[in-house]
Amino acid sequence: KCASGFGPPFRSVPLALNWEAPPLAQLKFNVDAAVNSTTGCIGIGAVIRDSKGTVCGALSTKIKGYLSAYIAECFALCAGLRFALSQALFISVTENESLKVISVLKKLEPLSCEGPIITDIIATLHMLGCTVISSH
Repeated sequence: KCASGFGPPFRSVPLALNWEAPPLAQLKFNVDAAVNSTTGCIGIGAVIRDSKGTVCGALSTKIKGYLSAYIAECFALCAGLRFALSQALFISVTENESLKVISVLKKLEPLSCEGPIITDIIATLHMLGCTVISSH
């Protein structure tokens, strides 16, 4: 079972204080994952904001699994995008801290073991109308 609190096994990450708003009348999606390799717990967080910074939707959940940070970021992105789709929140900008995930998505060549996750992410991004994928 995942721990109810995020204690010492999680490392502290500085907050990005210079969030950049999406264009007027558009939505921006930010997502992140945290991996606790001691307990095998992965924390997923996502937030969708409008051009004024108003939160239009948010997701926070934990899943069990001993995954690499990269695969956890893929799962977080996939879960967050599915949440956005379920809420009919059509996003135009997606932001994620994982340069590796962003790079794989931009190459559009998901031929590795995470290929099915990447393919699902790309399909969901298209369904949501997202045209920009960037890192902080």
